[in-house]
Amino acid sequence: MAFAKILRMRTNSDGDTTEQIVITTSSGVIRGHLVMPSAQEVIGAVVIHPATAVPERLYSGFASYLAERGFAVVTYDYRGTGTSGVPRENRSIRMRDWMSIDVPAVAAWT
Repeated sequence: MAFAKILRMRTNSDGDTTEQIVITTSSGVIRGHLVMPSAQEVIGAVVIHPATAVPERLYSGFASYLAERGFAVVTYDYRGTGTSGVPRENRSIRMRDWMSIDVPAVAAWT
């Protein structure tokens, strides 16, 4: 079972609100962001699953673009990458773990 905690909230220059999130899984922590539209009702939710080991920060512009159009957007780093951990310290994590643990945990939280 996954659960999340919101660590910090900030408003971007575009007016959307970004919250830092932490999703705890049975085998580690996933860190990411929830980007919410500020001036309009949420019309849907989008989860941006990262490409293999691509840092979630590279998706922030797209997340802001979607938030400006009314979508709540979740971006994150797989465990052992980016803000979710150092690869050297997570050598036992495999791509199949990202697909079988991380993706379902983020989807369940969303």
